[in-house]
Amino acid sequence: MRSLIAMLIIAVTCFFQPTYAASSNPQLNIKISGVSNKHYYYLCIYGVGCLNMKTANQGKFYPIIPMDLGNIKKLVITDIRTMQMYPQPVNKSCNIQVKSDQKVTISGHVTIINNSPVLDQLNCSLV
Repeated sequence: MRSLIAMLIIAVTCFFQPTYAASSNPQLNIKISGVSNKHYYYLCIYGVGCLNMKTANQGKFYPIIPMDLGNIKKLVITDIRTMQMYPQPVNKSCNIQVKSDQKVTISGHVTIINNSPVLDQLNCSLV
């Protein structure tokens, strides 16, 4: 049941994300090291969706809506092989308000501890 819910969440957020045509919308970039050849880890962010960490590391920016990242208390790493979700605490640096024409970068490092991915050195920066 849990894997079905996880698969549904990923499908909804990946395939039905709204398209933002205006270039003035904020953009999100993810720079997570430690996932160099692993296509099965996704970083799920409430209000944004689930983004493939390996693909995001290749410099892609994702359009998002203006939002208060400070309202997000946890990020989730999802392993699509097992459909398990691993909540990650959010750093104080992510307590930011993202407005139009801004770019936010979420960076960190994934370490595997007891067969579970853990997001270390989490940092959010705003430009």
